[in-house]
Amino acid sequence: MRDYLIKNKRFVLKYSVYIIIFVFIAAIVVNLIAKTDLGFNVSQNSTWISFYATIIAAIFGGVISGGLTLLGVIHTINSQDKKERRNQLPKKMMEAEKLNGLMLDILKSYEVHNQLDESKAFIPKRSVNRIRELTSSCMEFKQKYLEDAAKVNFEFYDCVYSMFERIIRIDRIINSDKIYIYVDEEYQDAEFIHDYKGYDPSIYENIENELKVMRRFKTDLNSEVLKLRDEYIDLSN
Repeated sequence: MRDYLIKNKRFVLKYSVYIIIFVFIAAIVVNLIAKTDLGFNVSQNSTWISFYATIIAAIFGGVISGGLTLLGVIHTINSQDKKERRNQLPKKMMEAEKLNGLMLDILKSYEVHNQLDESKAFIPKRSVNRIRELTSSCMEFKQKYLEDAAKVNFEFYDCVYSMFERIIRIDRIINSDKIYIYVDEEYQDAEFIHDYKGYDPSIYENIENELKVMRRFKTDLNSEVLKLRDEYIDLSN
């Protein structure tokens, strides 16, 4: 019993105060009832006094006993829930940190490859091809990443899902049939289209707009990881 009281010191003190307040309020209520004119005098009748005293004692005893039992049950449930959440958090934290790193790598890769030519005339062919390869690779792992994100929590899943929505938009941009291709001046004929220098710079701008949104979701992912760490520390105390 002593170990329980020491371990749950805050809980015991908190609800001890509640009981004291209840007893104090109950005493005031009993005093008011005693002063109320009930139409007959029970103060001179020892049988009635004994009867009322027994009833009041039974009511107070039942309320206090039941209240303590209820508080004990609530505390036990909360403690068990806290323990289960704490035991599940390490796995969630590992999944979250792993995915957070993977999504950061994807974002950085897009930023590296989405570059304009020094002349600002076009986005180079090699950059477009790298972005296409990166996008194709991302879509292969989409389902796996989303399944792992779902193991963390809804907020984390939603951020990863939203980032993949932007990757899908990048895929549409980079593979559109309407994108304009720049060719060398000496190879204007469509027959030599394979000798193009690069693509319309608007592709870079469109992809950059999607990357800006992805950066915001990446910031949200960082926040979710920090929240998990804070929750773990809180539950461990």
